[in-house]
Amino acid sequence: MFHIPIKMKHVLVQALTDDLPKISLALAEVGVFDPDVRSVGKDHFPTVPGDHYRELFKQAQSRMDKISRLLPMPEKPQLSSVRVVDETELERLNAWLGDIWATASSYEERFRRLSESERVINLREDTLENFANLRVDLGLLHSDSRFLSLFVGTVPSANAQQLEEALGLAGHMMYAFREGTGTTSVIIVGQRNEQQLDELNSVLQAASFQPLVIPQDLRSQPQKIREEIQSQRTKLTEERQQAQSQLENWAASLQRELVDAQRTLILAEPFVLMDTSMRSAGSLGTVTGWVPARSVKKLEANITQKVSNPFLFTVRDPTREEVSFVPSLMQPNAALAPYQDVIKQYGVPRYGEVDPSWLFAVTFVFMFGAMFGDVGQGGVITALALLFRKSLGHFVKLAVPMGMSSIFFGFMYGSVFGYEDVLIHHIWVSPLHHPEYMLVVGVFWGVSFITMASALSVYNHFIANEPMEAVLGHHGIMSIVLYLSVMWGLVQVAMGGGFGWIPTIFTVLSISAISAHAWHEMHDSPIIERVMVVAIGAMEIFMGYISNTLSFLRVAAFSVNHSALALAVFAIANSLDTTGHWISIVLGNIFIMVLEGSIVGIQTLRLEYYEGFSRYYSGDGREYEPITLNIKASDDATMESAATLKA
Repeated sequence: MFHIPIKMKHVLVQALTDDLPKISLALAEVGVFDPDVRSVGKDHFPTVPGDHYRELFKQAQSRMDKISRLLPMPEKPQLSSVRVVDETELERLNAWLGDIWATASSYEERFRRLSESERVINLREDTLENFANLRVDLGLLHSDSRFLSLFVGTVPSANAQQLEEALGLAGHMMYAFREGTGTTSVIIVGQRNEQQLDELNSVLQAASFQPLVIPQDLRSQPQKIREEIQSQRTKLTEERQQAQSQLENWAASLQRELVDAQRTLILAEPFVLMDTSMRSAGSLGTVTGWVPARSVKKLEANITQKVSNPFLFTVRDPTREEVSFVPSLMQPNAALAPYQDVIKQYGVPRYGEVDPSWLFAVTFVFMFGAMFGDVGQGGVITALALLFRKSLGHFVKLAVPMGMSSIFFGFMYGSVFGYEDVLIHHIWVSPLHHPEYMLVVGVFWGVSFITMASALSVYNHFIANEPMEAVLGHHGIMSIVLYLSVMWGLVQVAMGGGFGWIPTIFTVLSISAISAHAWHEMHDSPIIERVMVVAIGAMEIFMGYISNTLSFLRVAAFSVNHSALALAVFAIANSLDTTGHWISIVLGNIFIMVLEGSIVGIQTLRLEYYEGFSRYYSGDGREYEPITLNIKASDDATMESAATLKA
C-alpha cells in the first residue's frame, strides 16, 4: 500500500570533450537522465563547454517561438534520424531564422495596425450608440451659441422627472433620447444666461448629471456616420483577408524548411539543457546526473552504441548528504493521478520518503464521506462528476469516490436529501441524535490517523538512516508510546476507573527517554537552559498530540452539522405551502451541497495536510525531470515507455 519513490542512481560519464554533444544526445534519446544541478567536480573540471552554442540556441529558439505565433507548424515533429548539430550549423540556422522573422514581423506589425484600426472603429461605433436616437446633425452639438445653453449627458432614471421639472422652472427644456440600465441620456437646452449659469450647474449636480463627450469625428447625421463606419469595416476586413492570404502562401512555401529547423533545434537542445552538469578540462569532459536504477543498463548501452571513443561510465548510490538533491520519481498510477496532483500542492516527496498517495486517497475519501454522509446528495455529486467527466479530466477519479463515500455513509446514517430515518433506516447511527457518540468516534479516528502518520515518520527516519530521530524524535517511537499511553489512561478515567498503572509506567518511561535524549543533545548548554528545554520539550510533544487529536472532532461536528442544516431547511419548508415547500427543499439541498460540500472538502484537506503530512511528509523534494527529445513519439515508443514505467 505504501511505496517510496523509485530508486535512483548517480551516474558519472567521463569522455572526450569532443564527444560530449554525442553523449548528451544519447542521454536524451533514452529519456531517463536528470542532470545533477550541483556542478560536481568543478574544481577539477572548471569549464562549462558550449557557452557560445548555448547563446546561439537560445536566440534561434526565441526566433522560432515568435515565428510559430504567426505561421502554422507541427507542435512536435517526428525525427527520421538522430544526429549531432554542430555549432556552425546552428549559427547558419540562427541567421536564417533571423531573416524569416524580419519578414514575419512585418506581417505581425501589419496585423497590429489592422487591429488598432478595428479598435478605433469599434470605439467610434460604441460612442455613436449613445446618440443613435437623435435625428440631428451631431456637429451642431459641438458649436457654441451666443443665445443657447446646451448640455448633453446622462442622469439616473430615478432623477429624470424631478430634473425636468426643476429645469422647467429655470426656463430650460430636457429631451430624453436613450434609456439605459438605470440611466437616461438627455439633451438640455435653454436661453443662455450667464447670471443663472451657477444656479443651473447646481441643479444638474444635485441630479447627478454626467456630461457626455461627443467626439470631434461625429459631425453628421447618425445614420450617415453608421454607413461610413460600415464602409470602413468592410474595407478593413478585405485588407485583413488579403494580408492573411499572403501570409498563408508565404508560410506554405516555407513549411518544409521550418519543420527541418524545428528538428534541428530539437536535436541541439539536449546539449544546451545539460548546462553545468556537463563540465570539461582541456580534452576531457564529464557529465553527471540521476537515473532510475532500472534504466542504468539501457542508458549505458545506448551511449556505447552512439560513442565510438572510449568513455568511463560510473554508477553509485546516493549518499546521505546528497539526499536533498536526488530527484523523486513517484510510482506512476493512473488511478492515483488526481490524488498525486493534490499531494504535489503540498510539495514533492523527498527522495526516500514514503509516497503517501494510497494513504491520502483512502483517508481523504473516507473523511469526506463521514462528514458529508447523504445518499441523495452523494448520488448527485457522483452523477455530476460522471456527466462532466470530460471537463474534469482525471479529477473525475477523485470526485466519483467522494460521491460514493457520501452515499455509503448516507446509508450508515440513514440520510437521503436530509431526511433521516424517513426514506431509509440508518444502519449504524444517526449523528444528530447521538452527537456524544460521534464525538467519541471522531477522537478514536484521530488517534488512529495520528498514530499511523507518526509510524510513517518513524519509517522515513529509519530509511534516511536517522535511528535516534526515529526513536526519540518529535514524532518518534517514544513520542508515540507517550501519546498512546496517555490516551489509554484517559479512556480508563472516562470509563469511571483510574489512570492505570500500565499506562502510568509507559508514560513515565517515554517521558524519561525523551527528556534524557534532549538533555544529552544540550550537553554544552547551561544547566538552567537544559532544564527549561527538557521540561518544555516533553510538554510540547504531549500538548501537540492532544491538540492534533482534538482537531479530528470536526469530523464528528460536521456529520452533526450536516443533519442540523437539513433540519433548518425543513423548518423553513414546513412553514410554506406545498409549492413553496418543495422549492425550499430543492434549493436547500443545493445550498448544502455547494456551501457545506465545499467547506467539508477544505476541512478534509486541512486535516490531511496539517495533521498528517506535517508529521511524515517533508514535501521539499525535487521532482524528477529527465532530458528528452521533444518529439512526437510513435505508438511503439509510447507502449515501450509505459512498459518501462510499470516495470
